Amino acid sequence: MNGSMQKKIRPVSLISGKQAFLAGLDWKNIPPGYRNARRFARSQGAELYLSCHNHDGENGDEMMIALLSRQDADIPRNIRQCLSLAMLIRPLLKSGGYAIFIIGNDENDDAELTCAFVSVINGILVNDVTGTPTEITEARNTFLMLNAEPENGWVRYEPDGFFTRQQVYPATRCQT
Repeated sequence: MNGSMQKKIRPVSLISGKQAFLAGLDWKNIPPGYRNARRFARSQGAELYLSCHNHDGENGDEMMIALLSRQDADIPRNIRQCLSLAMLIRPLLKSGGYAIFIIGNDENDDAELTCAFVSVINGILVNDVTGTPTEITEARNTFLMLNAEPENGWVRYEPDGFFTRQQVYPATRCQT
């Protein structure tokens, strides 16, 4: 995106009890000079962080981290645990695929829907973004255009109407 069109990455939180499930996190690799995620997060002045390991055959084991503040993600003080929706979905997509799901409306019922897009190739997270249905459709199309389809095809989870090709699992399949 060019500078004028670029949106600030703003995570979206879904609250359940004392847990916050987050979508739209800005994941980055931890620089080699840091031994652990907590030390890196503190050095960056982050209020909260989430981390995960990526097992990449080419680059070995890499640690990814998402830094955030309670205010930016609208996380109440009483929340005890933050979880990444992308990391919870990643095992379903490990061979290569994506999931699109509707998170809700921003502020009121008249607002446009907020959706999330998560994509994975060979077990490695590629996208964890939120936006309007139009923005998410564009993100999905870009992902499919830039990445070669795996031998077994893409694993796809999305709401009806986002895509019309075969082997698309309805988003309800993700629910347990």
